[in-house]
Amino acid sequence: MEAVVRHHLDPVNSLLTYSCLREAQLPYREDLDFFDCLVQNDSAKVNLIAAANTLPTRELSDDEVKHLLAFLHALTDPISLDLRGDIPDRVPSNLTLVE
Repeated sequence: MEAVVRHHLDPVNSLLTYSCLREAQLPYREDLDFFDCLVQNDSAKVNLIAAANTLPTRELSDDEVKHLLAFLHALTDPISLDLRGDIPDRVPSNLTLVE
């Protein structure tokens, strides 16, 4: 997730310096391996993608990135998938939730 956040801080530079063969963590499939880095290995296509970018460059300190990652991880906490255990039997008025 950190790589994605850092990519979006400077998307064009990230795109232009990305090495598909070195950085991509792709499963081996003999029938697909040829296609894995097809676009990334075509500098004309990479330049077209870079030219179409509309995201501005942003600067964040390492601390700010750390805080952003903590926030994003909190949004994806597996515990948040099932919050039924957090529902109280009664509310402050002493009524049940159905009432």
